[in-house]
Amino acid sequence: MHRYPYLEDAVGEVLSMPPIINSDGLGNVRPGDVELFVEMTGTSLTHLQLCATIMAVDLADRGWTIAPVVSVYPYQTEEMEGTTEIVTPRDMGVTIELEARAIASCLGVSFEAEEVETLLRGAGHQVLSKDGEDNARIWTVKTPPYRDDCMHQVDLIEDLAIQRGYDSFDPVMPEEFTVGRLDDEELLGDAARSIMVGVGYQESMSPILSSKEALLERMNRSDAELVEIDNVMSLQYGVLRDSLLPSLLAVEAASGKAVYPHKVFELGEVALRDPAAQDETATRTCLGCLCADAEASVSEMQSLLDVLSHFLERSLSLRPAEHPSFMEGRSAEVLLDERIVGRLGELHPEVLTRWGVGVPCSCLEIDVTALSSSESVQESPCQ
Repeated sequence: MHRYPYLEDAVGEVLSMPPIINSDGLGNVRPGDVELFVEMTGTSLTHLQLCATIMAVDLADRGWTIAPVVSVYPYQTEEMEGTTEIVTPRDMGVTIELEARAIASCLGVSFEAEEVETLLRGAGHQVLSKDGEDNARIWTVKTPPYRDDCMHQVDLIEDLAIQRGYDSFDPVMPEEFTVGRLDDEELLGDAARSIMVGVGYQESMSPILSSKEALLERMNRSDAELVEIDNVMSLQYGVLRDSLLPSLLAVEAASGKAVYPHKVFELGEVALRDPAAQDETATRTCLGCLCADAEASVSEMQSLLDVLSHFLERSLSLRPAEHPSFMEGRSAEVLLDERIVGRLGELHPEVLTRWGVGVPCSCLEIDVTALSSSESVQESPCQ
């Protein structure tokens, strides 16, 4: 951050400069002190309140008396719940109903009511009330003030198991046996990998992190919305790639001394912006192929597409389409049931120059996720 807090009192005595150092005056705790002022500074009010509550309980367990402090803020945040006055320490505990049948369902055994209450108290919980009998019994439980991780009765049931000891439960062997298998997308990817090796291509593996320069400027693109890394440490790895072709060109740029032709491919993940997803991103598996040679052409990529279409048992077709990374009139979209699932063509000389590649290159990229799914794909990295 470009600024740090600097805390002092009304007469100018320094307390601390978080998170660097405490002062040797107000911030110094010496043996024999009987009054302490506990101050915490950070970027999350909820986390600070939890830390202050934990420290307060630790001090109270050692015989100290806790005197709450009211902090008045000049503004509100989402964490303040509609007020600017915050009392610290704050009781972080919540009230949860615990059902006896839920205990038996999760742990496989029934507990006596007295044992449940004893174990709960041993974990720091308060039993406020209980209703019903036997399997219909329900306890109303107040969690400790320093617990911010209890959200459901299952959390209380876990505490019961810990307090009782996991070794006190009789082990039960599984009654059902299942066998896992690779999903369709992984199987299709393995098949594509085998085909590429069989036609003479060498596999490369590159990191999914890349740079805007590699994905946009060097590829002669300007209209892509990339998934960026927050608080990035290096611009070289500041975004997630949305195409495999820049990764393949980086390999080719470092292979200029090898005997031509160069034929490389990669089966890997790319990331796209997807506002409908929970994290607003979608991860897809793609197959990228690049041929660097004086005779590299669209025809070679079309022949490779025919091989993939035959052995992967997918009816793939081509439709002429322009793209800024490819030469005019020498690129096409790959279609599956009228959906765009890929692109092939001869790379534009400007792109090759920016990558430092001195020979013509033709390439192909296919969205394997789209090939393995029968559902309609809203957006493909190859569009």
